[in-house]
Amino acid sequence: MSFDVAANAYDRFMGRYSSKLAPAFVDFAGVNAGQTVLDVGCGPGAATAELVRRLGQDAVAACVWDLAGGRAPVSTFWRAAQELHDHVQDESGLPGARAGHLSELFEAAGLRRVEEAALSASADHPSFDDWWEPFTFGVGPAGEYARTLGETELSALRERCRHLLPAGPFTLTAVAWAARGLA
Repeated sequence: MSFDVAANAYDRFMGRYSSKLAPAFVDFAGVNAGQTVLDVGCGPGAATAELVRRLGQDAVAACVWDLAGGRAPVSTFWRAAQELHDHVQDESGLPGARAGHLSELFEAAGLRRVEEAALSASADHPSFDDWWEPFTFGVGPAGEYARTLGETELSALRERCRHLLPAGPFTLTAVAWAARGLA
């Protein structure tokens, strides 16, 4: 998968959700002044910006979109792709992408007092095209998949997505799994 794209492409693709998820995630992680944290992740830096805002520049929990539960920002895209082509591999098998998996990973790593929660973030889309366009930037597995399609297949996917979504403007709420534990 490729995330080697311009920062603004990723920000338009996932950042509109990540920036709204970051404060809830940092709250869930229990981050407070005086702590030291390590941000190991990806994306446009929404969690990093929130951590720096709260702790300063010297500033671990984990958070992954609910890809297996169909509640991630890219879930409508993958649902449409699978309806059109049975062989499509979505992102639901990625680590942490299903309920309980982050907790399992934390416990396997030796963390104790592990807790998990579902966090949500909403993003407004003024139109279907506003929602669709970031998928054409080649960001991540969804964008990479879209770039493998010919014009006819991509058009069919776009129209299937349009059918699955409400008419614009609309707001989509995405859910992420978050886990925290003590070392």
